[in-house]
Amino acid sequence: VAVGGGGLIAGVAAALKAATPGVRVIGALPANSPVMAESITAGRIVERESFPTLSDGTAGGIEAGAITFPLCRALVDEWVLVDEEAISSAMVRFI
Repeated sequence: VAVGGGGLIAGVAAALKAATPGVRVIGALPANSPVMAESITAGRIVERESFPTLSDGTAGGIEAGAITFPLCRALVDEWVLVDEEAISSAMVRFI
């Protein structure tokens, strides 16, 4: 599931895990904007500069006090960082 501030993946993960508790949910973030993954690793919302990415809909940070952070900590099983070359290649394939 694509990840920016965590809203989409939190909702998807909650629905999937309610229907199929053993399912694994994997969040994909642009390597140029890995704020959610880094925040989960740190155990707190971190502030980090994001660099330009083709995946502009998933770029940026997490608002302080966001409900998405604890949901992502509890429901997402794995985080994958995707580099710009892979994003570009996927866009070309999709088109």
